[in-house]
Amino acid sequence: MALCTLVPEAFWHSPPFTLGSGPAAGSPALATIDLGDALPYAEQKLLKLFGKDDESVQLAEWFKRLQATALTQTAAVRCLGMRNPLPFDSIHQPTRLM
Repeated sequence: MALCTLVPEAFWHSPPFTLGSGPAAGSPALATIDLGDALPYAEQKLLKLFGKDDESVQLAEWFKRLQATALTQTAAVRCLGMRNPLPFDSIHQPTRLM
């Protein structure tokens, strides 16, 4: 699954180079790109750029579940000796600092 292959001089239709004039002393090569292998790679790179690749989606789902668990666990406050837990909203006093 190489993205770039080298084509030897025998497949390159041009006048031959003299010794010392081409890459690696007279053995010129032409780079080709296989689009069949390059398109899925480009697609994954584009998805990753926008955060829609598999890894980013799984991370977002994990974080969403973590937040839901944290919200459930902190919805009520229970101290030692209390009969019933108090909802967090009833005891929270937001600050007015900016």
